[in-house]
Amino acid sequence: MKINQMNIGQANQEIELRNGYIQHNQEVIFKKRNMLKPLEPQGTFAKLAGAITFIISMAVLITIIYKVMQYTRIDGDVTLFFIIVFVIASLIISYKTANKVLWMFGDTSHIEALSSSIANAERIVARDYNYIEDLRKRVETLEKLEHDRMVARRKKAMDASPLHVHANDIGSQEGIGERRFYYLKVTKRGKVYYKIGITNRSVRERYSGNVAGGEKYEILYEKIHSKAETLETAIKRYYRKHNEPVNVLGTKGTEVFNTDILKMDVA
Repeated sequence: MKINQMNIGQANQEIELRNGYIQHNQEVIFKKRNMLKPLEPQGTFAKLAGAITFIISMAVLITIIYKVMQYTRIDGDVTLFFIIVFVIASLIISYKTANKVLWMFGDTSHIEALSSSIANAERIVARDYNYIEDLRKRVETLEKLEHDRMVARRKKAMDASPLHVHANDIGSQEGIGERRFYYLKVTKRGKVYYKIGITNRSVRERYSGNVAGGEKYEILYEKIHSKAETLETAIKRYYRKHNEPVNVLGTKGTEVFNTDILKMDVA
């Protein structure tokens, strides 16, 4: 599926999947680099030192064999024995550097294959990182779009809410006075209730520490009203048939309803 066809859930699921791929490939890269490390020469200086050591060792060997054969009469078997001994000694002396020389001139196809495999895995990781970045941009775009739509829906619901009718009926004006009228959506043990109330403080301050376990609330409306107490009484009286006498947020009475009486819940 193309990125521009994914919803938020699909994009987040794909991000999680790609992160798993990246973690796996990074582990593969780490293991293969450890396999490659002992096979690689440790820089130009080490290569040169290996070559010089090996050449000197072989030159000494040839010189010694030549002198031995020149001043002594040794049969072929003994000469062969000395040659073998000196070859072994020469290789032992220059072991750590000679193996790098052999690496330079020997068959390196397995090393090249390993290096190619590492490079390919790194390309895949880089590709997945870029893909995840595109997915995250998609999620951000969709979340912003959803947020903007939610704001628009809430504004529309707010403008059409019966609250304004009740406020106009009693002459209560927003932004004037000291008391706040609020309207909450409360979830308690999986059931949804709606609560009205008035307070001299903010709703957050009013219910700080009063939210019991299994309860959570969302503020649908909270504004200062010139006749907040009268507005609350009028709404309780008008919607009394929807009243739910249950203990919510530490209160129990006529302030709690079993339906969205003010039509502000657009979730």
